[in-house]
Amino acid sequence: MIIKKYTYLQHSNKPQMWKIEQCQFHPELNLIVGKNASGKTRIVNTINNLGGLLSGGRIGSGNWEIVFQKDQKTEIQYSLSIENYQVLKETFIENEQIRLERDSSGKGTIWAEKLQQKIEFQIETHELAAVKKCDSIQHPFLSALSQWSSFLRTYRFATDFGRNTMAIIVNSTGTETREEDFDKDPDKIIALYNDAIKQWGSRFFEEIKKDMQFLNYNLKEITIESVGKIQAPPASLYAFHIQEEDLEYKIPQREISQGMFRALALIIHLNYLQFSSSAQSCILIDDIGEGLDFERSSRLIKLILKKFSSKDNVSPVQIFMTSNDRFVMNAIPLDYWLLIDRIPGGMNIFSKKNSPEMFEEFEFTGLNNFDFLASEYFKG
Repeated sequence: MIIKKYTYLQHSNKPQMWKIEQCQFHPELNLIVGKNASGKTRIVNTINNLGGLLSGGRIGSGNWEIVFQKDQKTEIQYSLSIENYQVLKETFIENEQIRLERDSSGKGTIWAEKLQQKIEFQIETHELAAVKKCDSIQHPFLSALSQWSSFLRTYRFATDFGRNTMAIIVNSTGTETREEDFDKDPDKIIALYNDAIKQWGSRFFEEIKKDMQFLNYNLKEITIESVGKIQAPPASLYAFHIQEEDLEYKIPQREISQGMFRALALIIHLNYLQFSSSAQSCILIDDIGEGLDFERSSRLIKLILKKFSSKDNVSPVQIFMTSNDRFVMNAIPLDYWLLIDRIPGGMNIFSKKNSPEMFEEFEFTGLNNFDFLASEYFKG
């Protein structure tokens, strides 16, 4: 399931009001570009926050109106309004049929599949009906939202990406960790890799090796080795060690360059999604390519496009990436761009969907993609 259209509003009618209005997303890849402080990361955060809410996370404030494309025959419109930890309004519409609606009192109606009629309900005002009423027998349509949120992944590429995080492993064979939800936490990369090797063995490593080689990182071996112990209860601390083809020694995790580790961590995460058939929904990557040189940054983009092309996947994944990096922008066609121009109270968003003539005219200038942003060509 992909996001087709997206509207978000926060702090309505207040000085700090901020809005994204009727943004149309590309079904496969969306590169969100803009100058510093334009709101790129904020867009990613609103999508990530929605995923958290639909997974049962704590609510805060915000207003979402989203159109999802579930498949070729099914379109879902989901609206949610929250203020001061209270749900004010929530609706779920499937192919123009209202399946769920509730108000600020927590009262509402929902379609019951087995009964073939709408029934009334009441829940707490701080609860989402889409979460509370999810029932595969009576309300199976709500599973689309829960599945979308459960497969959503967010990666902050410009962070240390788990480079300063070790894993706690509780037995000498190195197979059991105390880590939970490691497939969703970007920093628990050791536990994730450990689980991948348990499930898929050398086949998983060979895929990592191939992808890293595409970025001109020639790895011979990746191991998880003990680097210390804790006393209560007894357990060992483990970290990565890697060996490159042209070196006779292993490099401990703390000495791996930040750029290389970011690339390795992202590739491990993305391959884990593919191997586990979890790459069905939404991937958010903030500051993609940060810390990589031109060649590796460009190759990383090509690798992501290749791995998650709908031609290669029965269930396509929708990817959102943010960047103001010249190398990244020049590597991704303008067809996938969402260019952000900050204005009071929100932003203007330019894409080939809403401004086709402007994008086509720029392509005839012969300039690099980066110049579209740097020259502010979009301002006319």
